[in-house]
Amino acid sequence: MQTATMEQQNLKYADINWVDLGPNVNGSVQAGLRPCICVSNSRGLRYSEIAVVIPLTTAKKGRNLPTHLSIPASMGLGRDSVVLAEQLICVERKKVREHITNIANRPQLIEALNKCIKISLNMVEGYA
Repeated sequence: MQTATMEQQNLKYADINWVDLGPNVNGSVQAGLRPCICVSNSRGLRYSEIAVVIPLTTAKKGRNLPTHLSIPASMGLGRDSVVLAEQLICVERKKVREHITNIANRPQLIEALNKCIKISLNMVEGYA
């Protein structure tokens, strides 16, 4: 059995880490090694080998979907990025790599992130 890295052991809600999403099997699905934000609750992460993450992209395709959230480069990402909440996925924690930053101390971003997730999961009226 492989020993967990510090990033895997210490993963928390709102952490942005590099995550190995594996090969691309569909042209629109994010793949490869890319930044992702962890949206699993921190307590559950202490016991689970699985984390729920959302990939980020730096590509600007002109689409401003209600499931997208802009994260400024100043948050430690190096480039302005977009959270793609419509691509919420489960990954094994062994796929989690280097820690980039955590946005838990930014309540406006957390509130906007939660709204994007709810819209993606059809939990907000008016977006069905």
